[in-house]
Amino acid sequence: FSSLSYLRKFRFDELKIDRSFVTDIVQDRQAAEIVQTIVALARSLDMGVVVEGIETESESLLLKAMGCSKGQGYFFGRPMSYKELVDLLTSGGAPVAARAA
Repeated sequence: FSSLSYLRKFRFDELKIDRSFVTDIVQDRQAAEIVQTIVALARSLDMGVVVEGIETESESLLLKAMGCSKGQGYFFGRPMSYKELVDLLTSGGAPVAARAA
């Protein structure tokens, strides 16, 4: 969690939306409005947006409709060790994370 004052103090390329804001965005209009407002703020400051905590296809589709093109979470893939990642990439398997938010 960070203070919004840092947006004026430092230059950032991207704003990361914490998973606590993503929880229940599909069912909760107020939660969705908060995320949409964060996205609009980032755009007005010429920043990209990364969303964390995406766990369902519905969340991914809603965030994509809001203009979020980068995301992370269990919907894309579970955390894995370096060795597991290397094995996946060298086996020619397509990582689930190739799905766009």
